[in-house]
This record gives sequence, C-alpha cells and structure tokens, in this order.
Amino acid sequence: MPATSTSVRSDHCCGNRLLKLLLGFKGIQVFSNVSNQLLDSAEFAPVLKHIGMLGVPIHLHPAIPLNRVGLEGASQFLPLGFPYDTSLSTFRLIQSGLLDEAPDLKLIAFAIAVAEFLSLAA
Repeated sequence: MPATSTSVRSDHCCGNRLLKLLLGFKGIQVFSNVSNQLLDSAEFAPVLKHIGMLGVPIHLHPAIPLNRVGLEGASQFLPLGFPYDTSLSTFRLIQSGLLDEAPDLKLIAFAIAVAEFLSLAA
C-alpha cells in the first residue's frame, strides 16, 4: 500500500500477509500521519484492524506534524515536531477506541513527547 494512498481497504493488506509468511517480516512501519490525514481517520480503521489480525506490530514512525505553525526547519522538527506528532497520533488512536476494537493491535511508539521532554530535562 503506497504511503500516499488515502483510499485504503483491508484487502490491500493481502500483500502484508504474504510478506509476513514468505519473507518473514516482523512488523509494519506507518508514519504518524499519512496524506494529511491522522491515523484515527475512519478510512484507516479497516487496515489497522487487519494488521492487528495479522499479529504483527506497527512501528509508529514520526512525521512532520500537519500543524507546523511555529516550527522552522529540522532543528525544531526533530526535538519538538516529531514527538508531538507521534504523541498526538498515539493519544488519538487510544481515544478513538480502536485499541478496544482491535485488542491484538500492537503499537510501538518510540518518539513520544513525555520521553523527549524528560531527556531534555536531564
């Protein structure tokens, strides 16, 4: 499934099952926002649920936030924008109820704001 696709359906994930079985892939990486859409958008729910059924984790990779007001360049995107966008996406996925609807969905969210701010404070 192209990362820029906004018309996603669960049958696009058939290739993911093949990749897991034949090539031994252990997970899937997804950006924290795709094509100006947050991951809790209704169109992504069938795909995320299907990934949960496959039993592979999703690595939530940071992306440049959709709202970039005040962020100027990599020196601000990396320490502030990426953790913000990953935290927002993680929080919205939890609040959306998707993790309750798809209890097998495993989400790996490394660059979250709490960890980032704690490391900056140290």
